[in-house]
Amino acid sequence: MEKTRIIKSNYSAGRMSATGSITKQTDGGLQGEAKKKYAQSNTVYTQPHFYSPLHTPQNWQIPSRRSEIYQWARFFFENEAKVAAAIQFYSEFPMQGFELQCGDSKVKRFFDRLNKKLKLNYWLPLISSEYYMLGDVFPFLGVSCPKCHGAGVIDGKQCDHKGGTFNKLVVLNPDWIEVKQNVLADEPFIQMIPNDDLRRIVSEKYPIEVYNRIPEYFRTMISSGQPIPLSNRCVYHLKHMPAPYGTYGTSMIRRLFKILAYKDRLMTANWIVAERLILPIRIVKIGNDDRPAGATDIANVQQQLAHVQNDPNLTLVTHHAFDYSFAGAQGSIVQLQGEYEMITKEILDGLMLPQAVLNSEMQGYQGVQIGAEILITRIENWRKKLADYIEEHIYLPVAKMQGFIDEEESKEAGEPVYVYPTIKWEDLNIRDDTQKKQQYLGLHDAGILSTQSLTEMFDLDYDQEIERKREEANIQMSLGGGMMPGAAGMGGGGMPPMGGGGAPPSPFGGGMPPAGDMGGGDMGGAGAGAPPVSAGSAGGKILKRKDKGRLEKKTAEEAEKAALMNPQLQQVAQLTSIERVLWKKLFQDPSVKIPFKKFAQYKVSNPEGQPYVLDFAIPDLKIAIEADGDLHKIPENKERDIERDLKLSRRGWVVLRFDEKAINDKIEIVMNEIMKFVGMKMAEMKKRSSNTNKINLTAEIDDVLSLIEE
Repeated sequence: MEKTRIIKSNYSAGRMSATGSITKQTDGGLQGEAKKKYAQSNTVYTQPHFYSPLHTPQNWQIPSRRSEIYQWARFFFENEAKVAAAIQFYSEFPMQGFELQCGDSKVKRFFDRLNKKLKLNYWLPLISSEYYMLGDVFPFLGVSCPKCHGAGVIDGKQCDHKGGTFNKLVVLNPDWIEVKQNVLADEPFIQMIPNDDLRRIVSEKYPIEVYNRIPEYFRTMISSGQPIPLSNRCVYHLKHMPAPYGTYGTSMIRRLFKILAYKDRLMTANWIVAERLILPIRIVKIGNDDRPAGATDIANVQQQLAHVQNDPNLTLVTHHAFDYSFAGAQGSIVQLQGEYEMITKEILDGLMLPQAVLNSEMQGYQGVQIGAEILITRIENWRKKLADYIEEHIYLPVAKMQGFIDEEESKEAGEPVYVYPTIKWEDLNIRDDTQKKQQYLGLHDAGILSTQSLTEMFDLDYDQEIERKREEANIQMSLGGGMMPGAAGMGGGGMPPMGGGGAPPSPFGGGMPPAGDMGGGDMGGAGAGAPPVSAGSAGGKILKRKDKGRLEKKTAEEAEKAALMNPQLQQVAQLTSIERVLWKKLFQDPSVKIPFKKFAQYKVSNPEGQPYVLDFAIPDLKIAIEADGDLHKIPENKERDIERDLKLSRRGWVVLRFDEKAINDKIEIVMNEIMKFVGMKMAEMKKRSSNTNKINLTAEIDDVLSLIEE
């Protein structure tokens, strides 16, 4: 620190010295010993003439050590309302939920179970809280390994944890963690400093369950107070706004330390004033100018006041020159409204939050739209960072342990490509998307946007809504009759279940299905229409193949014309996601050779009430195919399905049910099962046709059975 130095002397003449001070001499100069002597001087220090923000008393009181910064951050989080609300907002609001996206449904279900085991929904808000409040968070993963049992080392070598997984997730206290990092090192070196509790457990061997789970070489380090190295496979360091070369992150509250300390000082000043309102000073005056009080009088009054304080019923006796008053803080409260408004604004600016987010005080969305968009960007950046950690440091290591490898991708890449899910966060719901939803509705009405996309836009479960819509339609039919909306039948080459544009024709059949009574009281999927034509007869006459083909083609053309004339028949069945998977195989896959008309959402008459609606049906063979989603797992729905299947079986129907897992993961096995029953039914048809003189389809059935066998 620079200081101005002034040296005073009694010499008459002067010259400038090398140090910049003024030296005065006599006319004769310095002779002999006088040359060796220097003038006696006094040093005077003055205030510095420059400003440094680092060297102010206020900044000297702000902590610089990491442990003290953590301590201050925790204190203000626990005691400052706006700070606590902001940290809670940043930690809980972005963690509204997520879903896993993975091409392999089996792998996806594995990681869904892993998320529940690790309790990710519980730990993610806590990780976010530490991230913003302290600036550093250290998630730690426990390993469950059949080979090393979580120790990480076997015979001095690092275990690959083959067949293992992570079994727990905890957040370590950063006060116990030290990180050593260098730009030349690939990974940071993270170690844990044993705390008093851990040392006590090792020294006392209690509780014994915890003591036994600590490896022997760790016990030696703990008892001697040595840091315990942590594997980078289990621990990770998430840093908030770190410097590119910094080892640790920066607490969001750290930038508020000065303004919060200033607010605390102002509150302390007013606190002292408020105490004077509650406990004012008592002032006792004894004597006056005519009769001044002596030491004896003062002692006597003090004694009497002490007795009165202990027993209010006592009487105070003194002379007339006595004055007892209270001096409070009336009119002395410091007016700090302007200061507090400034402090509040500084806090919100430091936390980067608009007032509307904390207490919903706003006139309209437009006023905070820009701030909301910036806030969304910040939150999305954190969610992306957190998703990267989960995918790269939890899901990928587990995929390696379990051996989830994509064989085709691995062959192309020349190295193992592991299969693990990615995270898709739910929408933050901060934006005012009313206008966007209106645009989506317009696109849907124009036929450009699919119903499923529109449903997902409104955060609804598409499959569930389809099921509910069908149920409501069945109730309406039972009350007032009429066709079920959206339940049009679908022939072999019918329209796709959704969207615009037709599907490629199937090898068998064509066009919209004929409707009406389908034998045994069954109804076609499209409601009223042309009467059905048997597979091999017309008007009781046996047809040749050529004539039969022309008749089927003519009937299909008539059905298509009827559909164009009747708006109800133009409605296309809306299918759930797993129904669409099955629909593509049944109606679009050329390898599926079923030479009978197939229908989606096929209605079968029910003498006892509303008709049964089958997901898919082959009426000529009386085979019903059901794709069961999650709603069919509900007990009351399962009972209803069993009762319906029994009634259909009494009428000659075979009901095949397949759940979502089978359809998504084992569609070929599902199709083999369907084709097996198709073959059985056709064999029965062959047997019946050989025993009757009315219809003879033995040759045709043999041709079809040979196709199925192929």
